[in-house]
Amino acid sequence: ASVVADPPTEDQPHVKAEQMMNHIEEQDAKLRVRLSEAEGLYERALAVQPAFVPALCGLGKVKAMQGMRYEAEETFKKALKVDPNDWQTLTSYGVLLVRQVGDVLNGAHFLDRGLEAA
Repeated sequence: ASVVADPPTEDQPHVKAEQMMNHIEEQDAKLRVRLSEAEGLYERALAVQPAFVPALCGLGKVKAMQGMRYEAEETFKKALKVDPNDWQTLTSYGVLLVRQVGDVLNGAHFLDRGLEAA
């Protein structure tokens, strides 16, 4: 007598895990598309006004979220050259330094400056 396994059902842990992974992958794909769209919009704004700090800061955030640490850092530095006291850029750059660079000391410095400027 052969034993035939029952087909997997939705309540089995590995099926639920696979469904969750598929959902996460779908959401990641949607996020990548939205980030790419945001990047394009910020770049269009900067083509019109290259020193527009809110667009530079936003582009820096997008680059950071895309895992493009060096590009994000350079974009934040450009924004801070235009306005060294922009609290959003200071705090965003501080977060990048702490989270993605691992530079807690300098990250804390920029976060403190951002809080003072806010």
